[in-house]
Amino acid sequence: MNKFEKMSQSYAQMEQIRESVKGLVREAKQGFEKRETEILQDVTLTHAGQKQQLDKVRGQYLNQLLGQLQSAKREFDKISDSAVAFADEILLAEPEKPSAAVEAEFERRLTALKTDTVLAANTKSGLSKLEAFVNTIDNPYFARKMMDEFPTLAASFVNKDVSSQLKLGHINTKLTNVASTEEQKQAQQIKESALSKKDQPLIPEYDQYYNVATKTFGHEAADYLRNPESYSGQE
Repeated sequence: MNKFEKMSQSYAQMEQIRESVKGLVREAKQGFEKRETEILQDVTLTHAGQKQQLDKVRGQYLNQLLGQLQSAKREFDKISDSAVAFADEILLAEPEKPSAAVEAEFERRLTALKTDTVLAANTKSGLSKLEAFVNTIDNPYFARKMMDEFPTLAASFVNKDVSSQLKLGHINTKLTNVASTEEQKQAQQIKESALSKKDQPLIPEYDQYYNVATKTFGHEAADYLRNPESYSGQE
């Protein structure tokens, strides 16, 4: 697999882990409820005895669930780091260089643009020429070369009003967009998503499984569900 495929695979594994913890909550809930029914139907236990047994069993299932969540979060973070690392490699990769003839033609046109902007009758005319040139660029390699030249070209427009500055910003945004390959754009999205999800609990508060878990094991378990690593397992 290439780096993009490895990154995509890592991200898919992250999503699989997020889905798998829902199953862990379901299993813990079902397991506890089965034992709860057995305890409540045990006629040999007093009310106090039932409560004691229920508290004990609830703690056991909570211990088990949080231990599983701790392991899942560690694995999730490890895979998230892997996805981000692959994304960074993709983002740092240089775009493919075109042939010498194609590059020479670009340089010729760029030199002509520099002359045209200097000789332009006014800033508006010069900006129009610059924008028209940028609109012809669809290759990330040339977009990056143009980005290197852009500050100097922008500075050549002496009388820039607010409208001209906005136009320059718009042109620069176009260049920035073209400067990344489609894989790099996807890699940036995956990197941002992986970093964001790493900072989130596997069972966020708005999730129905968070409500299921807190209802089953008590609201005192809420903090541990948000951050399983803080749980010492002494319940």
